[in-house]
Amino acid sequence: MTILEELKVLGGEVGPSDVILLDLVHQCAVRKGIDFYINYKTFDPEQFPKAQIYLDKILNVIRGVFRVDQRLLKSIIKLTVAIIGDSSHTWEAIQEATPEQWETFINDNILRTFELLDHVLQDEKLEYDNI
Repeated sequence: MTILEELKVLGGEVGPSDVILLDLVHQCAVRKGIDFYINYKTFDPEQFPKAQIYLDKILNVIRGVFRVDQRLLKSIIKLTVAIIGDSSHTWEAIQEATPEQWETFINDNILRTFELLDHVLQDEKLEYDNI
């Protein structure tokens, strides 16, 4: 998507037809937060300090999602739309997407959104992923 097309999504001209995009993004973020919180990896933080930084950053974003921090939610929706816009999906596919496809677009990208929001560095994510 171009930036102007992303603005059309953010403005509600294009998007899931049955729900408000902000509500869908927030609910997907809540679900991802619950899943991450239940299933996060446990490890020795002294042995894996960068992984601990990653975990702390992601849990920090999740706390904001659970608190319904409106400023954070605005950032989440903008970043999520930008990530989707930068994906391989065509503008035509985005315009014609069903609400279920929108949910998939969002779920496929929400963790990356969390990582960008709290400035996760590649080495932090790599160390966490490799545990």
